[in-house]
Amino acid sequence: MIEDLREVHMGDWEHTFYGHARSGHPLLQQLFVQETWSVIPNAEDPERFAARLRGAIGEIIEATHPGETSVAFSHAAVIADICRQATGSKPFAFLAPENTSVTRLVVDAAGNWRLRNFNDVSHLGYH
Repeated sequence: MIEDLREVHMGDWEHTFYGHARSGHPLLQQLFVQETWSVIPNAEDPERFAARLRGAIGEIIEATHPGETSVAFSHAAVIADICRQATGSKPFAFLAPENTSVTRLVVDAAGNWRLRNFNDVSHLGYH
């Protein structure tokens, strides 16, 4: 288990995010306009979140021999931020992948990240 692949820390909304979303909390709109979790009081800093994810990907790379493939299972905001880092996109461009979807990140010998696919659900039989 790679601890740094855990979901973004939601600060004061940890374990209550969806309740706040259902109630239409005013910070929710600000969160999506600014595209940062840090509008939530005491939420994880976006730079620290990104850095820990880079470290986690680094751990996976170190454990993977050339020509091998590794698999990681993680959470939506983690997947979204790894995709953001790989592509240089806006912070929330890849938010909310489907549960059990497959996203492929390729890291070449020079350490460059490339997003090969995002949110693939073909194994689920969706049409």
